[in-house]
Amino acid sequence: MTILKNTVLRSILTEIVKTASDDQTREHLNCVHFDERGMIESTDGHRLVRVTLATPFSHGGSVSLADIAGVLAALKVGHKPGETEIQTTDKGVTFLVQGSIPTVYVPWDGSKFPPADKVIPQYTKGKKQSEGHFGINPRYLAEAMALCVAAGENSKKAGEAVIFFGDPLDPIVVTPGTVRWEGVKKVECIVMPMRV
Repeated sequence: MTILKNTVLRSILTEIVKTASDDQTREHLNCVHFDERGMIESTDGHRLVRVTLATPFSHGGSVSLADIAGVLAALKVGHKPGETEIQTTDKGVTFLVQGSIPTVYVPWDGSKFPPADKVIPQYTKGKKQSEGHFGINPRYLAEAMALCVAAGENSKKAGEAVIFFGDPLDPIVVTPGTVRWEGVKKVECIVMPMRV
């Protein structure tokens, strides 16, 4: 069982939905994925957002964008400060929104979310980075930076985002200097480079 403040869950889902694909030929990317390790993530193949929570889920699966819209609607009804309990089973996920009449149950949609760990580079401090040029979609980078600013907005270092990059063809990782969302351990935004 995972418990998050309503405002934090609403912020996470609102930002995560932006990176999910709306291309109907890529149905496996038209979702938000809840990983058993406590990660909520989405991708459109060009960028990925992953938020790692302090507690893992008992089960994992993917939820359609339409169902996430329903969860966001319930969080708006429960606009009062409060918390949401997230319970996962092998069949789906339940959101118990405090301050809201609806309890939202969403079955897993059966999508096979891609193995995102394979594309996230592991950068280390002090590693000499390669020289070279690379292209990046500025809108994707701006959205990644905005999410990192939001995740760290209550910190003393408000607005700080750390950008890691290596070889010109490696993905760029953007993360807030300090995550201040209660119940969240880590926020990672991955932006794939463009060929130039």
